[in-house]
Amino acid sequence: MAKSSAGRLTTSQCEVKTFPGDKGLGADLLRLRGLLVVFAAPRGCKVVMARTVARDLISKGLRASVRSLYHWRTRYLLGGVGALARKRRSDLGRPLARTEEWLPRIVEAAGRARRSGDIAREYRRIGPPISYECFRTWLNLLRARNVKARI
Repeated sequence: MAKSSAGRLTTSQCEVKTFPGDKGLGADLLRLRGLLVVFAAPRGCKVVMARTVARDLISKGLRASVRSLYHWRTRYLLGGVGALARKRRSDLGRPLARTEEWLPRIVEAAGRARRSGDIAREYRRIGPPISYECFRTWLNLLRARNVKARI
């Protein structure tokens, strides 16, 4: 490979290979393939190769950037192939905030809210420790089940 006048390889000199059989690979295997391609790149081509691989992964539907590739590299070096798999959240299915004391207020708000503007007003009025989207979903579920506030 020829070097530029500054002694570095130019973009056109770094050969980038794409593989036509990648369409059936899962996200974890695509990440691994991207890492291996970047690892195998000759010195001076790693950044160009990382940009190209990130673009290729994005075109295949993965959220990837050069920074992601370097994070994946660290995870791979520390934990092997298994570290590249996405981990399930440990708090999956549980509310992030304690909502037991807020539940009666939310049920009362469901009784008062009739339209979407009412939902936003009730959210601002009571200020629960959950997101607006979660609040709106809960209110709609309560209204669908016709739950009445018990006072």
